[in-house]
Amino acid sequence: MDVIFSIGLVAGVVLNALLVVTRFSRLQIWPCPETWSAEQVSFWTLFRVTNVAALAIILFGITPGLFEVPVRIAAAAFGIVCSGFYLFACLELGRENLYCGSAGLKVRGIYRWSRNPQYATAIPGYLAGSVAAGTVEALVLAAVVSLVFFQMAMLEDRWLKETYGASFDAYRQRVSRFYNVRRVRSLGRSARRKARAVLRHAALDATGARRSRVPARRNAIRQRFGR
Repeated sequence: MDVIFSIGLVAGVVLNALLVVTRFSRLQIWPCPETWSAEQVSFWTLFRVTNVAALAIILFGITPGLFEVPVRIAAAAFGIVCSGFYLFACLELGRENLYCGSAGLKVRGIYRWSRNPQYATAIPGYLAGSVAAGTVEALVLAAVVSLVFFQMAMLEDRWLKETYGASFDAYRQRVSRFYNVRRVRSLGRSARRKARAVLRHAALDATGARRSRVPARRNAIRQRFGR
């Protein structure tokens, strides 16, 4: 495991450094410019080595006592949930669009909640998995991979604007990069308004029912006592 950790760490550090250089220079390692270009081969080699190493350390380097610590159990469950959402986001995006394909801008479904749902689920999934594994090596590689995903998301915005133009600008204004908190708040406000409206109608109905029962009681008393 030490060898796998070292290889993954070196690959991840180099990849993160190249992504930083890409943000501030003409180098374009992501999104990859051409098929079988030096940038593409370099990126995918480093990316896959880093991810495989991180997954191996997390899955096969788990320390004993996983099911004895509630935090680790919760982290493992959360990591599994994140993995499920990651796969769902990939399937909804489609193979043609996956990792900077240009088969059309996705704005429906899970993409109403995040512009980058793969990264928004992969990052917490890796971090949760490292907590469940219970090793420093897993946590370090999870942090390195998370930084890779974060930088990829930052770099993709420029490419998406060049590819989809005004459509992406409008989409970007509606939906956040990772988590669409504005949409959650809007739905929360709408739900509260509906709940208050239901309560008001229920209160009015109850008041009306009580008022309608009063004359009925009076009439019954009058009929009984002849008044």
